Amino acid sequence: MPTVRVEPAGLEFEVGAAETMMEAALRHGYRWPTICGGRGQCRACFVEVLDGGDQFGPIGRCEAEGIQILAESGEDPAAVRLACQASVRGSVTVRKRGVRR
Repeated sequence: MPTVRVEPAGLEFEVGAAETMMEAALRHGYRWPTICGGRGQCRACFVEVLDGGDQFGPIGRCEAEGIQILAESGEDPAAVRLACQASVRGSVTVRKRGVRR
């Protein structure tokens, strides 16, 4: 099963085939920063991809729009994903402050 490692906290959890990164974190008892509750509208859940960028699922329309808005505010569009929208096919490491039990 794919795993996500979240830095700087060093948290690690498994992601099921039909789950987004944020859904898996919540299932494992972690709190993930969000305002919209995972609908892809607030972009507060975005992560910086540190390793395994090729292990994410395809970017859908909602996530692409969010990434574009993040890019307009200075984020590298090749290095960010929305945790509430992104699926994971293999192990990845991301940076997201505020993820906790």
